[in-house]
Amino acid sequence: MIRAEKNPLMDSLLYLYLRGSLRRHFDSVGVAGLEHFLESGQGKPVIAVANHSGWWDGLMVFFLTRLRKDKEFYCMMEEKQLRHYPFFTWLGAFSVDPSNSVRAGAAVRYACKLLRQKRR
Repeated sequence: MIRAEKNPLMDSLLYLYLRGSLRRHFDSVGVAGLEHFLESGQGKPVIAVANHSGWWDGLMVFFLTRLRKDKEFYCMMEEKQLRHYPFFTWLGAFSVDPSNSVRAGAAVRYACKLLRQKRR
């Protein structure tokens, strides 16, 4: 399992790069129910789930995290993809191997450990 290795400097640099990329690829982005995200989980962990219909949905959650400075965010990502794009660990991504139940269980336990900590 690949653990998250959050790096605030790299997070900021990737945010600036990805924000520019987002602006080049989209004219606008609409969000429904944003008020629920902003008000959710006062003092409790929050879990966001994307249906992953495309490359950008996980990154949209990353952009939304900027609206919640009271929370520290992490993301579960397929291990094969995280090995290919290891810089996502700097943003808080950790791996899951869906083809192996023992390794997938380790990822779920790691996620539970993160959720038990404050601000997650």
